[in-house]
Amino acid sequence: MIAQEKLKKILKYNPIDGEFYWKISPTPRIKPGDRAGRKSITIEGETYDKNELIWLYNYGFIPEEDELVDTPKKLKKSGIYFSKKVNKWIARVTINKEHKYLGGFNSIKDAVLARHNYLKGLKNE
Repeated sequence: MIAQEKLKKILKYNPIDGEFYWKISPTPRIKPGDRAGRKSITIEGETYDKNELIWLYNYGFIPEEDELVDTPKKLKKSGIYFSKKVNKWIARVTINKEHKYLGGFNSIKDAVLARHNYLKGLKNE
């Protein structure tokens, strides 16, 4: 598994168009600045799903399959949503049909990390 630091040395992520661009040429045919793969990207012989790399690039980890979301609708279903009432990102988990509130956060990144760390703690028990 590639580390976030190494990923950021090799690729640049553009959040506006949702694409990765090579910083370092992986082959003679690919130049720095060229767009990296559409759905998957191969780095040093290992192929990664582009959505997983976006998470790794932005948050420092690749989430479990049930945490991996790519649309606002799926994000809310995953337990992360923005509350206009309190002007914060809310994180929660649902276990056995019961909701557990994890907190309100100023950034989506903090909400995602809180939820991820909570679920990781449950698996380690």
